[in-house]
Amino acid sequence: MLPSCLLFVPGDRPERFAKAAASGAGGIIIDLEDAVAPEHKPRARESALAELRSTASTAAQRFVRINALRSRTGLEDLLALSDLKLDGVVVPKAASGGELAIVAALLPGAPIVALIESVAGIRAVDEIAHEPGVAAVAFGNADLSAELGSTMGWDALLAHRSRVILAARSAGIVAYDGVTLELKDARVIGEDARRALEMGFDGKLTIHPAQVAPVVQAFTPSEAEVAHALRIVEAAASGGVAVVDGRMVDPPVIAAARRILARATPS
Repeated sequence: MLPSCLLFVPGDRPERFAKAAASGAGGIIIDLEDAVAPEHKPRARESALAELRSTASTAAQRFVRINALRSRTGLEDLLALSDLKLDGVVVPKAASGGELAIVAALLPGAPIVALIESVAGIRAVDEIAHEPGVAAVAFGNADLSAELGSTMGWDALLAHRSRVILAARSAGIVAYDGVTLELKDARVIGEDARRALEMGFDGKLTIHPAQVAPVVQAFTPSEAEVAHALRIVEAAASGGVAVVDGRMVDPPVIAAARRILARATPS
Protein backbone atom coordinates (compact mmCIF):
# COMPACT_ATOMS: atom_id res chain seq x y z
CA MET A 1 0.00 0.00 0.00
CA LEU A 2 1.37 3.40 -0.95
CA PRO A 3 1.72 5.94 1.90
CA SER A 4 -0.22 9.19 2.05
CA CYS A 5 2.88 11.33 2.61
CA LEU A 6 6.08 11.12 0.57
CA LEU A 7 9.10 13.23 1.57
CA PHE A 8 11.84 14.20 -0.89
CA VAL A 9 15.44 14.06 0.34
CA PRO A 10 18.43 15.09 -1.82
CA GLY A 11 20.34 12.07 -3.07
CA ASP A 12 23.71 13.74 -2.52
CA ARG A 13 22.98 14.30 1.18
CA PRO A 14 23.06 10.75 2.60
CA GLU A 15 23.44 12.11 6.12
CA ARG A 16 19.80 13.25 5.83
CA PHE A 17 18.36 9.87 4.83
CA ALA A 18 17.86 8.55 8.36
CA LYS A 19 16.27 11.79 9.58
CA ALA A 20 13.88 11.78 6.62
CA ALA A 21 12.94 8.15 7.27
CA ALA A 22 12.21 9.00 10.91
CA SER A 23 10.14 12.11 10.07
CA GLY A 24 6.79 10.34 10.17
CA ALA A 25 6.37 10.27 6.41
CA GLY A 26 5.23 6.90 5.15
CA GLY A 27 7.82 7.05 2.38
CA ILE A 28 10.95 8.96 1.45
CA ILE A 29 11.96 9.80 -2.12
CA ILE A 30 15.72 9.82 -2.59
CA ASP A 31 15.94 12.51 -5.24
CA LEU A 32 18.46 12.19 -8.06
CA GLU A 33 16.84 14.91 -10.17
CA ASP A 34 15.94 18.50 -9.26
CA ALA A 35 17.50 18.53 -5.78
CA VAL A 36 20.95 17.56 -7.10
CA ALA A 37 23.38 19.74 -9.06
CA PRO A 38 24.54 18.17 -12.36
CA GLU A 39 28.11 17.67 -11.14
CA HIS A 40 26.87 15.79 -8.06
CA LYS A 41 24.52 13.37 -9.81
CA PRO A 42 26.96 10.41 -10.02
CA ARG A 43 27.68 10.75 -6.30
CA ALA A 44 23.96 11.00 -5.53
CA ARG A 45 23.29 7.81 -7.49
CA GLU A 46 25.97 5.94 -5.54
CA SER A 47 24.55 7.21 -2.23
CA ALA A 48 21.07 6.07 -3.25
CA LEU A 49 22.34 2.64 -4.27
CA ALA A 50 24.18 2.25 -0.96
CA GLU A 51 21.04 3.18 0.97
CA LEU A 52 18.86 0.80 -1.00
CA ARG A 53 21.33 -2.05 -0.56
CA SER A 54 21.46 -1.45 3.18
CA THR A 55 19.76 -4.08 5.30
CA ALA A 56 18.97 -1.57 8.04
CA SER A 57 15.24 -1.41 8.71
CA THR A 58 13.45 1.92 8.35
CA ALA A 59 10.02 3.14 9.35
CA ALA A 60 9.45 4.53 5.86
CA GLN A 61 9.25 3.01 2.41
CA ARG A 62 12.14 4.02 0.15
CA PHE A 63 11.53 5.42 -3.32
CA VAL A 64 13.96 6.92 -5.83
CA ARG A 65 13.25 9.78 -8.22
CA ILE A 66 15.36 9.19 -11.30
CA ASN A 67 16.32 11.83 -13.81
CA ALA A 68 14.20 12.36 -16.92
CA LEU A 69 14.05 9.26 -19.09
CA ARG A 70 14.88 11.29 -22.17
CA SER A 71 18.29 12.11 -20.72
CA ARG A 72 21.41 9.98 -20.57
CA THR A 73 21.55 10.48 -16.81
CA GLY A 74 18.01 9.16 -16.41
CA LEU A 75 18.78 6.04 -18.42
CA GLU A 76 21.92 5.49 -16.34
CA ASP A 77 19.83 5.83 -13.17
CA LEU A 78 17.36 3.27 -14.45
CA LEU A 79 20.03 0.73 -15.38
CA ALA A 80 21.81 1.18 -12.04
CA LEU A 81 18.59 0.43 -10.16
CA SER A 82 17.60 -2.54 -12.30
CA ASP A 83 19.11 -5.20 -10.01
CA LEU A 84 17.54 -3.84 -6.82
CA LYS A 85 14.18 -4.44 -5.17
CA LEU A 86 12.52 -1.04 -4.79
CA ASP A 87 9.51 0.15 -2.81
CA GLY A 88 8.87 2.47 -5.72
CA VAL A 89 10.39 4.62 -8.45
CA VAL A 90 9.32 8.19 -9.20
CA VAL A 91 9.53 9.13 -12.88
CA PRO A 92 9.72 12.88 -13.56
CA LYS A 93 8.20 14.66 -16.53
CA ALA A 94 6.17 11.63 -17.59
CA ALA A 95 4.76 12.35 -21.04
CA SER A 96 3.61 9.00 -22.47
CA GLY A 97 2.65 5.50 -21.48
CA GLY A 98 5.43 4.11 -23.66
CA GLU A 99 8.23 5.55 -21.56
CA LEU A 100 6.63 4.14 -18.41
CA ALA A 101 6.54 0.73 -20.10
CA ILE A 102 10.34 0.92 -20.37
CA VAL A 103 10.60 1.57 -16.63
CA ALA A 104 8.26 -1.31 -15.84
CA ALA A 105 10.31 -3.65 -18.04
CA LEU A 106 13.61 -2.77 -16.36
CA LEU A 107 12.21 -2.57 -12.81
CA PRO A 108 9.61 -5.36 -12.75
CA GLY A 109 7.43 -5.26 -9.66
CA ALA A 110 8.51 -1.77 -8.59
CA PRO A 111 5.49 0.54 -8.20
CA ILE A 112 5.86 3.50 -10.54
CA VAL A 113 4.84 7.00 -9.47
CA ALA A 114 4.50 9.11 -12.62
CA LEU A 115 5.00 12.85 -12.12
CA ILE A 116 2.56 14.82 -14.27
CA GLU A 117 4.33 18.16 -14.49
CA SER A 118 4.18 19.30 -18.10
CA VAL A 119 1.61 20.17 -20.74
CA ALA A 120 2.49 16.92 -22.52
CA GLY A 121 1.96 15.00 -19.28
CA ILE A 122 -1.45 16.55 -18.67
CA ARG A 123 -2.52 15.74 -22.23
CA ALA A 124 -1.38 12.11 -21.83
CA VAL A 125 -2.39 11.57 -18.21
CA ASP A 126 -5.11 9.02 -18.98
CA GLU A 127 -2.72 6.92 -21.07
CA ILE A 128 -0.06 7.20 -18.36
CA ALA A 129 -2.42 6.25 -15.53
CA HIS A 130 -3.59 3.12 -17.36
CA GLU A 131 -0.08 1.90 -18.21
CA PRO A 132 0.63 -1.43 -16.44
CA GLY A 133 3.10 -0.91 -13.60
CA VAL A 134 1.99 2.64 -12.84
CA ALA A 135 0.74 2.65 -9.25
CA ALA A 136 0.25 6.40 -8.84
CA VAL A 137 0.21 9.71 -10.63
CA ALA A 138 1.51 12.82 -8.87
CA PHE A 139 0.70 16.40 -9.77
CA GLY A 140 3.79 18.50 -10.46
CA ASN A 141 2.42 21.94 -9.75
CA ALA A 142 5.72 23.84 -9.78
CA ASP A 143 7.03 22.72 -13.16
CA LEU A 144 3.61 22.79 -14.79
CA SER A 145 2.86 26.35 -13.68
CA ALA A 146 6.26 27.45 -14.97
CA GLU A 147 5.53 25.94 -18.39
CA LEU A 148 2.03 27.40 -18.48
CA GLY A 149 3.15 30.81 -17.30
CA SER A 150 0.52 30.67 -14.55
CA THR A 151 0.70 31.15 -10.82
CA MET A 152 0.76 28.13 -8.51
CA GLY A 153 -2.53 29.17 -6.92
CA TRP A 154 -5.36 26.69 -6.50
CA ASP A 155 -7.67 28.51 -8.89
CA ALA A 156 -5.04 28.67 -11.63
CA LEU A 157 -4.31 24.93 -11.51
CA LEU A 158 -7.72 23.56 -10.48
CA ALA A 159 -8.62 22.13 -13.89
CA HIS A 160 -5.26 20.37 -14.22
CA ARG A 161 -5.46 18.88 -10.73
CA SER A 162 -8.92 17.59 -11.61
CA ARG A 163 -7.59 15.87 -14.73
CA VAL A 164 -4.97 14.04 -12.68
CA ILE A 165 -7.56 12.86 -10.14
CA LEU A 166 -10.00 11.75 -12.85
CA ALA A 167 -7.27 9.74 -14.59
CA ALA A 168 -6.25 8.08 -11.33
CA ARG A 169 -9.82 7.14 -10.44
CA SER A 170 -10.45 5.80 -13.94
CA ALA A 171 -7.36 3.59 -13.68
CA GLY A 172 -7.93 2.61 -10.04
CA ILE A 173 -4.58 3.99 -8.86
CA VAL A 174 -3.35 6.52 -6.30
CA ALA A 175 -3.23 10.29 -6.89
CA TYR A 176 -0.75 12.56 -5.09
CA ASP A 177 -1.00 16.32 -4.87
CA GLY A 178 2.14 18.33 -5.54
CA VAL A 179 4.38 20.16 -3.11
CA THR A 180 3.64 23.22 -1.00
CA LEU A 181 6.53 25.69 -1.13
CA GLU A 182 5.82 27.05 2.37
CA LEU A 183 8.20 25.11 4.61
CA LYS A 184 7.40 26.02 8.20
CA ASP A 185 3.86 27.44 8.55
CA ALA A 186 1.84 24.40 9.61
CA ARG A 187 -1.45 26.24 9.03
CA VAL A 188 -0.67 26.89 5.35
CA ILE A 189 0.69 23.39 4.79
CA GLY A 190 -2.26 21.77 6.53
CA GLU A 191 -4.78 23.86 4.58
CA ASP A 192 -3.17 22.84 1.28
CA ALA A 193 -3.31 19.19 2.35
CA ARG A 194 -6.97 19.46 3.38
CA ARG A 195 -7.90 21.03 0.05
CA ALA A 196 -6.10 18.22 -1.74
CA LEU A 197 -8.00 15.65 0.31
CA GLU A 198 -11.32 17.35 -0.42
CA MET A 199 -10.55 17.24 -4.15
CA GLY A 200 -9.96 13.50 -3.99
CA PHE A 201 -6.18 13.19 -3.74
CA ASP A 202 -4.93 10.21 -1.73
CA GLY A 203 -1.79 11.89 -0.46
CA LYS A 204 0.71 14.68 -0.94
CA LEU A 205 4.37 15.20 -1.77
CA THR A 206 6.53 17.10 0.74
CA ILE A 207 9.97 18.71 0.57
CA HIS A 208 10.83 19.38 4.23
CA PRO A 209 10.45 17.32 7.42
CA ALA A 210 8.44 20.18 8.99
CA GLN A 211 5.73 19.63 6.36
CA VAL A 212 5.17 15.98 7.24
CA ALA A 213 3.09 16.28 10.42
CA PRO A 214 0.46 18.68 8.96
CA VAL A 215 0.11 16.52 5.84
CA VAL A 216 -0.20 13.26 7.76
CA GLN A 217 -2.73 14.86 10.10
CA ALA A 218 -4.83 16.12 7.19
CA PHE A 219 -4.99 12.71 5.52
CA THR A 220 -5.60 10.77 8.75
CA PRO A 221 -9.31 10.70 9.71
CA SER A 222 -10.27 11.66 13.25
CA GLU A 223 -11.66 9.17 15.74
CA ALA A 224 -15.12 10.69 15.23
CA GLU A 225 -14.87 10.27 11.45
CA VAL A 226 -13.79 6.66 11.84
CA ALA A 227 -16.60 5.90 14.30
CA HIS A 228 -19.16 7.45 11.96
CA ALA A 229 -17.80 5.51 8.99
CA LEU A 230 -17.97 2.27 10.97
CA ARG A 231 -21.63 2.93 11.82
CA ILE A 232 -22.39 3.45 8.14
CA VAL A 233 -20.65 0.26 7.03
CA GLU A 234 -22.26 -1.77 9.81
CA ALA A 235 -25.71 -0.36 9.01
CA ALA A 236 -25.26 -1.15 5.33
CA ALA A 237 -24.24 -4.72 6.14
CA SER A 238 -27.61 -5.36 7.79
CA GLY A 239 -29.34 -5.06 4.40
CA GLY A 240 -32.31 -2.96 3.33
CA VAL A 241 -32.58 0.80 3.66
CA ALA A 242 -30.35 2.15 6.45
CA VAL A 243 -30.34 5.51 8.23
CA VAL A 244 -27.36 6.77 10.24
CA ASP A 245 -27.51 10.03 12.19
CA GLY A 246 -30.70 10.98 10.38
CA ARG A 247 -29.25 10.53 6.89
CA MET A 248 -30.06 7.80 4.42
CA VAL A 249 -27.20 5.45 3.65
CA ASP A 250 -26.87 4.81 -0.10
CA PRO A 251 -24.00 3.32 -2.16
CA PRO A 252 -22.02 6.59 -2.56
CA VAL A 253 -22.20 7.20 1.21
CA ILE A 254 -21.03 3.65 1.86
CA ALA A 255 -18.15 4.05 -0.60
CA ALA A 256 -17.07 7.28 1.10
CA ALA A 257 -17.18 5.57 4.50
CA ARG A 258 -15.00 2.75 3.25
CA ARG A 259 -12.46 5.25 1.91
CA ILE A 260 -12.30 6.87 5.35
CA LEU A 261 -11.67 3.49 6.98
CA ALA A 262 -8.96 2.75 4.41
CA ARG A 263 -7.23 6.05 5.24
CA ALA A 264 -7.40 5.18 8.94
CA THR A 265 -5.26 2.10 8.34
CA PRO A 266 -1.57 3.02 8.70
CA SER A 267 0.35 2.56 5.46
